[in-house]
Amino acid sequence: VYTCEVPEVNGMAEELLYAARKYDLPVLANRCEQALIASLGVENAHRRSAIADFFGCRALANAAVAFLAER
Repeated sequence: VYTCEVPEVNGMAEELLYAARKYDLPVLANRCEQALIASLGVENAHRRSAIADFFGCRALANAAVAFLAER
């Protein structure tokens, strides 16, 4: 937190995104958003779109909408 170093967040990006927004940690929030974008799939695109709307993650929202539009 104090060094702005962020470990890999795969597998827990949703939970960490919540904490990052709650405690105003933009570097962590960005890393989580990028991890969620990278792991977009058919099984999670709708959920990721909802998460993006809830947390105001513009890049994730755009990626989810584009992913769903392709299907």
